[in-house]
Amino acid sequence: FPSTPRADGGERMPDSEDGLSRGIRIKGWEVRSTKSSIADAQTIAFYEDELGVKPLPELLFDGAGVEIAHAQTGWRMHFNAREALKAWKANPLPPIQVGIATHWQRSRQQDIADLGVRKLDYDWTFTTPYCGHVPLTSQSG
Repeated sequence: FPSTPRADGGERMPDSEDGLSRGIRIKGWEVRSTKSSIADAQTIAFYEDELGVKPLPELLFDGAGVEIAHAQTGWRMHFNAREALKAWKANPLPPIQVGIATHWQRSRQQDIADLGVRKLDYDWTFTTPYCGHVPLTSQSG
């Protein structure tokens, strides 16, 4: 790489108190990532009900995300699993099946039969056109 964030004036931001979020500041921008554990069954069920889709990814990190913010203007953009899955549901792309799909299918024959999933109509990658979202901000009145 021709330069690094530190060489270009980047500085590490303080980690969150719980240690799950960290970020950098560089040239008027703040980039913060948040990690999370895998969602539990109750959370997966909530997402399935909300989206009207079953099944969803087995390894869903629902609390993970990235936020990009412009410090001077306050403009923010977020990336997270919930919004990505909403975009996946609203804008279906042709299904992609990865190599491990055959093993997955064999281990879940009953679920596949119960759901009526045909071999090629399931998007194994959850490919989405999602490119982030600008959150609504509350205005003081």
